[in-house]
Amino acid sequence: MEPTLKNNSILIAKKFDLNIKRNDIIVAKKNRLLIIKKVIAIPNDRIKLENGYVYVNDIVSDNLYTEYAGIIENEITLKSDEFFIMGDNRQNSIDSRYQEIGIIKKSEIKGIIL
Repeated sequence: MEPTLKNNSILIAKKFDLNIKRNDIIVAKKNRLLIIKKVIAIPNDRIKLENGYVYVNDIVSDNLYTEYAGIIENEITLKSDEFFIMGDNRQNSIDSRYQEIGIIKKSEIKGIIL
C-alpha cells in the first residue's frame, strides 16, 4: 500500500458498523491471508482496465497507471455483496485483479483502517 502506508506502520481498524465506501482502506481475510488494500469499487459498480487506467462506472478511478488487468480485462459488474480492492503500488500489488485474491465478499472484510 505504499506510498499511503509504510512498512511497520501502526494501524487502527474499525471492526463494527462497517459502512464501506470507495477509497476506504480495509483489512480482509481471504484464503487464510490478511490483506490490507484500498476499495476501488463497491457493490453494483462496473469496473474495467482500459489504456492502463482503472475505470469505475466509466470514470477513471484515480491516476495510477497499471499494465496488468487480470480479471478486469473485460468489464465486470460487482454483485450486491462484492468489493474490488487494489494496492496503491499497482505494478507490484497482488489484489483483486489476481485469482489468488479476486473479488472480496463483505463477509471477508474484517475492518476499515481509520
